[in-house]
Amino acid sequence: RGGRIGGFTATTSSRVLKGSGLSSSAALEVLVGSIFNELFNAGRFTPVELAIIGQEAENVYFGKPCGLMDA
Repeated sequence: RGGRIGGFTATTSSRVLKGSGLSSSAALEVLVGSIFNELFNAGRFTPVELAIIGQEAENVYFGKPCGLMDA
């Protein structure tokens, strides 16, 4: 998609239980995508594009067959 990325340091914490079905991975994808979008791309990507990119990341890089509704 031609976006830029770079490094940053972050700390997260959660009380969501693993496998609880609350789509915590999608929430994290959207958060990190939004951070990259603002820090490195001047807000170039729309929320829908960020959701699609997150879905592709889960499908391709992590092998998780999630749908777009999860992101």
